[in-house]
Formats: sequence, structure tokens, C-alpha cells
Amino acid sequence: MSSNPGGSQNQPIGLRTLGDLLVSFLKLTSPTATDLSNTNKVNVFGLSASVPTGANPATTVLNQLNLHDLIGLLSSFVFEVKTFTNGSVTSTTSYQITGVSPTSGNALANGHSFATHVGTLSLADIVALLPQATFTVATPPGSHGVPWTISGSVQTDVPKNPDLDVPVGQFTAKYVFLLCHFFELTCKDTSTGAPIIAILDGNKRLQE
Repeated sequence: MSSNPGGSQNQPIGLRTLGDLLVSFLKLTSPTATDLSNTNKVNVFGLSASVPTGANPATTVLNQLNLHDLIGLLSSFVFEVKTFTNGSVTSTTSYQITGVSPTSGNALANGHSFATHVGTLSLADIVALLPQATFTVATPPGSHGVPWTISGSVQTDVPKNPDLDVPVGQFTAKYVFLLCHFFELTCKDTSTGAPIIAILDGNKRLQE
């Protein structure tokens, strides 16, 4: 079953492919990230993804793709990040991400694991499972990468949003992106142990 990138922008992500979401949707976002170790430092990013020649563009919809396989498909894409300061582009960097996760791993209390179809996982489920995975980030693509782990939790000073516990497959990409700002994420370079603690503001330019 394939998605319909040319159809309604209100199509739920469960009916869209990873390739559709990364290539078609990501470029429409302009998130900001605040480094919690230096709250005066706020970066605005322009994100995009492309599929290198010969790569698998990930044609299975999220309702039929488990989390383990989705993470494994990340290496099929090249990501470009433009950093903006005072409205001007200050840097442009290309990345390739290789994700490794357990086939199933340690299941959550509700029974969900990396073997669960992505569309039936909640955003809280996905964040809770992420520490079991490792993401190697190579820049430029094809170079020796740096392994990272990601963990996160809902920020303590934000109101509880019940949709964080609802399967994401029924939501639009725009709404899932907006829900991300409820989380505080810790990204740790496993080679040095140095963590980056950040929150993501999803309330930026969204054309979908």
C-alpha cells in the first residue's frame, strides 16, 4: 500500500510513507531548538531530505511498518540542515543517519516494542523506546559517523496533552510535529558521553 503525496494535506501519517514524510513534509518546517544549557542560544533550522540515486525511498506506509524497520530505513536518505541567525543562513550541512535498534527489544508496560507498527504507537511510546536505539550521524554522508543515543520525557512545566498517548497514525504530519514541543530530549554522543539537552519548538512555518 502506498501513500498519496499529491492528495489531501490532511492525510494521516499512518497512510503516508517515510519517504513521503521526509522528502515532502520536512522541507515545509522551520523548527527552532533551544539549548537548555544556554537558554540565550536559539537556532532556527531549515530541514530537508532527499533520496540518493539507487536508495530505497521507503514505500511502505507507517501503518504497515514497524519501528525497527523504520529506523533502519533512515540511512536511505540524506538530510540537509540550514542554520539561520538573524534571518540569514550561517551554515549548511548534509548528514546521513544510520539507525540500529533491537528487532523487538524491551517492551513497554503496554506491550509496545520496536516490533509494533509505527501507526499504532503513540508519540510517548516512541520517545520511551528510543533509548534502546543508536543513531550514527555522518557528515558529510559516507564519512565515519558519530554514534548518538536519544532519550526524552514530557517537560514538567507543560500541561498534559492526552494526544501524546494516542496512536500517531491517525494524526496529520503537521499535528505530530507540533506535539513534539511537549518533550525535552537528551542527545548523547556515546564516544564522549557529552549530552545535548534540548526542546523543539514546532510552532514555526508550516505549509501543510
